[in-house]
Amino acid sequence: MVKIATNSMGLKATKTLQKTSAENRSSLTKIASGRRVNSAADDAAGLAISRKIQATTKSLNAGLRNTASAISALDASLSGISELQQIIFRLKELSVQASNGIYTDRNRLLLDQEAKELINEYVRIAEFTKLNDKFLLDGSFNSDFMVGSSINESIDVEITGLLNKNPISLQNTATGSSEKILRSASSSSGTSAS
Repeated sequence: MVKIATNSMGLKATKTLQKTSAENRSSLTKIASGRRVNSAADDAAGLAISRKIQATTKSLNAGLRNTASAISALDASLSGISELQQIIFRLKELSVQASNGIYTDRNRLLLDQEAKELINEYVRIAEFTKLNDKFLLDGSFNSDFMVGSSINESIDVEITGLLNKNPISLQNTATGSSEKILRSASSSSGTSAS
């Protein structure tokens, strides 16, 4: 008769060692990752919630980057608009200056030449102000920026063009009266156009 010998104590020790090793691996994985839940075996519901929170966090971080991009586009636009505003102020100043009765035709011609150069600069700034190869002030900029974790959380930025396709014309009309200083009160009016 054949006799089979088993070492039941050794088998039990091996089984206990394997179980303890698996528990140690799980504990070390948790310690190394800094997370309580690393796999569905740890806590299936907790893992699902954790993954959803991680996805939402990543979406919100992307939304913050998109918000920064929208702010950059608006900042670049505002810089261009500020330059255009300075040009408009100077054009108005030239218009008022040209309506001065002391200026000769030659003086007015020089003022007119400066005004035309300013108008050309205005058009150049309005047509070519851009960010990342997207024109900002020519009327073509219209972008949606996702700023949250869902599709409903977005900002639509549209910058209408600052160029009127008709030529820019300058006109200044002044009407007023002066007090008696050296001569009797008089009324004056004038128009300057270029």
